[in-house]
Amino acid sequence: MSVKNVEAKLGEHLFSGGCRLGLIALTLSCMTALHAATYTMSGSSDIPLVDGAYSFAAGDELVVDVPSTNATPISMGGDLTISGTAMIRQTALISGTGDLILGINNQTNYLDAPLATPGALRLNAGILVVTNAVALAVPTVYVNEETTSAKKQLVFNLGRSSASVMVTNAFVLGTEDKANWSYRLSFQNGTYVVTGPITVNKTKIHGSSGSVTFRNTITGNKVILTPESSCSITIEEPINLSSGNGEFWLGSYGKVYLNTDGSVFSKYFGFNTATLVCGGDYYYPSGANFASQDTSGAHAKLDLNGYNQILGSFSGQGALVKPFTILNSKAGTCPTVTIRQTADNATTNLHFSGRMNLVKEGSSLLGIGEPIKGVITVREGVLKVAVPIGGDIARKVVVDGGVLDLGGQRVTCRTIEIKGGGSVRNGTIAADRVVTDETAHLNSVSFASDVSTVSYAHPSGTVIHFPFDGSLAAALRDATTNEYDISVKSGGPVYSAEGRSGGCLYFNGSTVLEVTPFPELVPTGNAPYTVSFWAKAAEGCSNRGGWIGYGKNGVPGGSNNFRLSGFTSIWNYW
Repeated sequence: MSVKNVEAKLGEHLFSGGCRLGLIALTLSCMTALHAATYTMSGSSDIPLVDGAYSFAAGDELVVDVPSTNATPISMGGDLTISGTAMIRQTALISGTGDLILGINNQTNYLDAPLATPGALRLNAGILVVTNAVALAVPTVYVNEETTSAKKQLVFNLGRSSASVMVTNAFVLGTEDKANWSYRLSFQNGTYVVTGPITVNKTKIHGSSGSVTFRNTITGNKVILTPESSCSITIEEPINLSSGNGEFWLGSYGKVYLNTDGSVFSKYFGFNTATLVCGGDYYYPSGANFASQDTSGAHAKLDLNGYNQILGSFSGQGALVKPFTILNSKAGTCPTVTIRQTADNATTNLHFSGRMNLVKEGSSLLGIGEPIKGVITVREGVLKVAVPIGGDIARKVVVDGGVLDLGGQRVTCRTIEIKGGGSVRNGTIAADRVVTDETAHLNSVSFASDVSTVSYAHPSGTVIHFPFDGSLAAALRDATTNEYDISVKSGGPVYSAEGRSGGCLYFNGSTVLEVTPFPELVPTGNAPYTVSFWAKAAEGCSNRGGWIGYGKNGVPGGSNNFRLSGFTSIWNYW
């Protein structure tokens, strides 16, 4: 019914009423009808036109019944509902007061011009694409919170990845679990900085071809971030998923950078090959569980990025059937990742890539099937070698109160240290050294023939140590985890088992060993240092024979050297 028809019928009724009271009552009724009018795009000539703009009163509805591109500005006198069955592309300003309520199901609609009202945008159905670097000038955007099968998606699309915009709106986003987990909010083809807070309820947020930076909080019960490989998402304010299950999900193939501490979530799940990259020490919420999703192709990743993190349990159905990789992509670093395992998982689904130290905590069993390029420390529960591992399992293994289960395998390592009531069981140890104290336990363990068992450990702060134990090849290894191995520059050192404590090397006067490049942790300049060594002068040795030095020879004050000063004293010079 058009407004003109309403006025015609009203006029007829007024003349038949015959009294002023009826006129007053009918006039109020007419005003009420006018404020809840329904218009169609096919009958757009009926829409009131004021100062070149379509003028809608509070409560009006515009039905898009034919595909439309509207170049006429829209003025809202209150809440306006746009519904229908066809798409609309709005290329002119929408302004006024009240909320804009968009509910065109199964259609992709476009907003090419600003939306400026003091009310909210409420997207109840369909897809709305915001284009051409236009930010929504409304305080809050609601993407329908109702749990229905209809897709409800708000898409920002600037058209090219080099374009940028700051999005200041607050967002309240609902669930899409009944719509096959399609996204509620998407940022495409541009650089976006989002400064408004976001409230989520099992919500998927998507990104492609560009970048998205969130500079305000994301709160709720569950969020799923899905950056494509062409997009990165950066989080600069804490995520607070303290309600419900508190699940933080990543999907697709891109990276999400967690560049703030203080986030709260209980579980991190991933699908496809998405990567969560940590931007600082302990930015990952302490103790949050992690796993890949139990779906085809799922292989989530966590990048330590050079920073220490404390994780929860690698557990759940996904952890039992799908791989997950903890990696360290930052060259020159060796961070520590602590895993607090609270549910047994004897699989080899947990993978490691890059240099890192692994600390196993928690009362339950965790299986590994790959070497660690650092130190393994077992403090609680059981760390099980689930399959044979080629080469060294780690630079060093410290069993300090927990249990190392060799899984019936032959396990090789430079040093295995057992202390604090720790236990090693069920397998063969092939280590250069086994260091124990009086509390150590060895159960069903055999030793390879070349193992040297000693009962001392490094003093705190030890930077480099060559015990010269085991064999010539083993003697050239740094026994610390700093990997400052030494190599033969000239001459031929000879290994002997007749050292003061374990083995030793014989230098014939032309033998030179060196560590290159210079070990950065070795104290230089005026820094305090301690050098300890054992040496024995062989028969015929020069009484000025030298055996250790470091720094730059020939440069005044550039080196620190030790040699004999006769056969009963030492000359230290630089």
